[in-house]
Amino acid sequence: MLALSACASDRYRWNLAHQQLMPNASKLPNTDIEEITRLVSEKSPQPILGIARRRAGPHAGEVTVVTSMHAGQTSEGNAAYWLRKEGGHWRIVEGGGGLSQSLIGLALSED
Repeated sequence: MLALSACASDRYRWNLAHQQLMPNASKLPNTDIEEITRLVSEKSPQPILGIARRRAGPHAGEVTVVTSMHAGQTSEGNAAYWLRKEGGHWRIVEGGGGLSQSLIGLALSED
């Protein structure tokens, strides 16, 4: 259990240093970015490629996080997670692996 926790902690620090924030997500407070990054780092063994925030529509304010193990070479190594802030904290509402290479850009696009 301790090894898994250490791996998630290392992945969290790496993700904070290397993930790309789409322009809309870059306006999120640092505490939100840190919480989102921690949640996805604990859920996925894959590095975070990017974080995007929805501006409009029924999912306005929600965040999409895309991860990829091998820079999108196969769909098995890609994943997307959708997060929503409720009660002052972010939570993953949907997501998982198998995201095709062609959908990575769409998942990170801004509305």
